[in-house]
Amino acid sequence: GEYLDIDRPGDCKSRIISGFLPLEPGTVLAEGMMEGQVVCSHKLVTCKEAEKLIFTDFPEPAKKLPAQLLFTVTAVDRDGNPDFRENREVSFAAEGPCIVEGVDSGYLCSQEPFDSDDIHMHQGRASVILRVTGPGTIIVHACGKGLEKATTCFHTGI
Repeated sequence: GEYLDIDRPGDCKSRIISGFLPLEPGTVLAEGMMEGQVVCSHKLVTCKEAEKLIFTDFPEPAKKLPAQLLFTVTAVDRDGNPDFRENREVSFAAEGPCIVEGVDSGYLCSQEPFDSDDIHMHQGRASVILRVTGPGTIIVHACGKGLEKATTCFHTGI
């Protein structure tokens, strides 16, 4: 570990601490000190290279038709840490009583079409919107080149 001594807020212009740390694999531990004692801390584990996709956000069960469901995948390293630098293309597929209505990455300047099955991730995330067409179980798949595929099951609740 490398120790960085940062100025106190009162010593900084506008009383705001600012700076830059390069994003490298490892752990960053920030500690707030008062009179020589640690009074608060925050630990951030940065990622290694992304190796797989995982579903991270799950919708509530549909109550009636028509219904739309949003599923989001995140690129993570082998330890499960999200890789917010990842921008590979992700393809979605779904089985069961549903239709893929579109995809989104959350990137407002994206020129990629929403009415597709694939999209490039933005900050390591991408989403698919499914239209539920009836009761039953939906299976959603997400895959990206060089990334382990993600699959999840969802019961429509209708």
